[in-house]
Amino acid sequence: MSNIDKQALREAAVAIETFRVKVTPQVVLALLDENLQLQREKDAIEAVALALRDDMRQAREQLEAAEKRIADGSKRIAELENSETQLINERDAAESALADMYQAATGERPEWSNMFGFADAV
Repeated sequence: MSNIDKQALREAAVAIETFRVKVTPQVVLALLDENLQLQREKDAIEAVALALRDDMRQAREQLEAAEKRIADGSKRIAELENSETQLINERDAAESALADMYQAATGERPEWSNMFGFADAV
């Protein structure tokens, strides 16, 4: 062997000895314990993440159902408002026709006909 090879072997032996001194069975056991603890923490975090995912899915479904109910309710409100407006207009027209007939018969408008129409209030 040449001097370079002996020097390289010497350096490798020193590195191995340094490693052997630093990496004792206690160090290895401590690293294994730390690894086990980290794995447990990872598993716990994954369980929480899965639970949160399920909660989010359920919340999303509830939100979609609530939005559908709101849309259905808004549609129904619009239908009822249109129906109410139509009924008010029909009632006002009937009231006006009745007032016209009363005036034709008596020559005077009825006192109640001076009130504003309910359609004006809507």
